[in-house]
Amino acid sequence: MEDSDLGNLDEASLDAQWEQWKITYKKKYNSPKEEAERRAIWEESMRRIVAHNKEAALGKHTFTMGMNHLGDLRPEEVCCGGLCVPKDGKRPSHPK
Repeated sequence: MEDSDLGNLDEASLDAQWEQWKITYKKKYNSPKEEAERRAIWEESMRRIVAHNKEAALGKHTFTMGMNHLGDLRPEEVCCGGLCVPKDGKRPSHPK
């Protein structure tokens, strides 16, 4: 996904970007409920990236951000450059 794709966050564009992101990173989920939860996290990540990059374009930051394979994980699920086991002991159910 190109950084320029992040600027368009209407629902149809988000749907297409979500589907492409799942294909790119070979994401599979165990249930529609899990996919909806991961999509919500991914959308929040997308919105944070877009907001940051708009600020970067105005000179408020010295770097831009982009989406990667960890976009559907909550911050507490990602640590030290690798995956952490959440406090409840359950790992995310999608492949690496």
